[in-house]
Amino acid sequence: MSRRYRIVRYAVLVLAGAAARLSPAEGLANPIDLKIRAQSSIQSGAVRLADVLVIPPGTEDALPEHIRQAAVAAEVQGPATMVISYDQIAARLSELGVNSGRVLLGGAAKCVVKVSAPQNAPEVRPCAAVVGSNGVPAERTLAQALREHITAELSALGGSPEIEYERAGEPFLALTTPPWEFSIRSTDRNKLGPREFQVLLRRDGKNVRTATIMARVQLSKEVLVARAPLNVGTLVQREALALEPRVFQREQDLGLGSFEQAVGQRVAKFIAASQMVTAGDLKSEQLVQRSRPVTILGGSGNLTVRLAGVALDSGQYGETVRVRIGDSRQRRNVLHGRVTGISTVRIEEGRQCLAYP
Repeated sequence: MSRRYRIVRYAVLVLAGAAARLSPAEGLANPIDLKIRAQSSIQSGAVRLADVLVIPPGTEDALPEHIRQAAVAAEVQGPATMVISYDQIAARLSELGVNSGRVLLGGAAKCVVKVSAPQNAPEVRPCAAVVGSNGVPAERTLAQALREHITAELSALGGSPEIEYERAGEPFLALTTPPWEFSIRSTDRNKLGPREFQVLLRRDGKNVRTATIMARVQLSKEVLVARAPLNVGTLVQREALALEPRVFQREQDLGLGSFEQAVGQRVAKFIAASQMVTAGDLKSEQLVQRSRPVTILGGSGNLTVRLAGVALDSGQYGETVRVRIGDSRQRRNVLHGRVTGISTVRIEEGRQCLAYP
C-alpha cells in the first residue's frame, strides 16, 4: 500500500467521522445564531454570558438558564470598564459543554462592559395585563409594553415619545403577553437619549431569562416659538407666540410648553423669528401687583368659576399669592392661589378660606 494511498484513505475516514457527528438535528442545518454585543452595562458583579450575548428566544433547550447565567469573567466592583473578547466567549461556551456544531457565534469582535457602582434598587414596573371587551386578556407585544413604560416615565414632561430600538433586541420585541409576562426595569438617570432596559421574561409562572433592550428615546412636544423677532426689553404678548412641535434628545433642551409661561415676561435675550422660546430667554416680571385687581379662577373638571378680587401680594408666574374676595368687611375672604397669567390667579385646591378682619 503506497504512502499516498494511506494519506487519502485517512483523510476520507476523518471527513466521514465529522459528517457523522453533524447529524441534521445537531449540525449546521438548524444552528443557534448567537451575537456578541458591542457594549453592555451591568452593576457590580460577575459578567454573565447573557450580558454579552444576544440569545434568540425559544432556545431554552439548547442553552438552558444555567449556561446563560454562567460567568464569563471574574466578579468586579464598579465603577470600571472591561473588555470581553470573542475568544473568551467561545472558550467559555466550550467549557460549559455547548456543542460548537449547534451554534454560530457572530456579532462584534469584543464586548465593552461598563460596570457601575451598586445603587439603590431601581424601580421595577410589572406590566399589567390588558383585558379586552370580552374579558379575555388582550395580546400585547414587548414593544408595546416598553412604549407604555416610557410614556409613563415622560408623562410629567408632556408630549409623546419617539423610540428607536437597537437591532440586537428585535427578537424580543415581538414576544407577546400572553403567554409571556414582562417586568421592565431601568437604572438610567436621563429619560431621553440612549437608554437601557432590563426586561425579566416569565412564562408559566417561572423566570425564563432577563433580556437587555437598548433604545434611543426622543420626545416630540409642542413648544413656544416666536412668530416674529423679539427684541431685548420687549414685553411678551400672546400674539407674538405660536406653538410648534419639536423633537428633543435631552431634557435640558426642552422649551416652554404653554403661553402662560411667557406672556407678560420681558425678553432678556434676542429671539429670532421661528426660534424656540426658553426660560433663559426671558426675565421674570411681576404678573400680579399688590393692591391691584385680579381675576380669580377656581372650580374643578369642566366647571370653571371666575371671580373678581384684589391681590394682597405681588407675584411672578407660578408663585403663590394671597387674594381678597368681597368688598364689605363682613364678607371679605382671603384665598391662596398660584399666578398663572397677567393679573390672573388660580385658587389652589385644599386651601381654606380665612376671614379677613
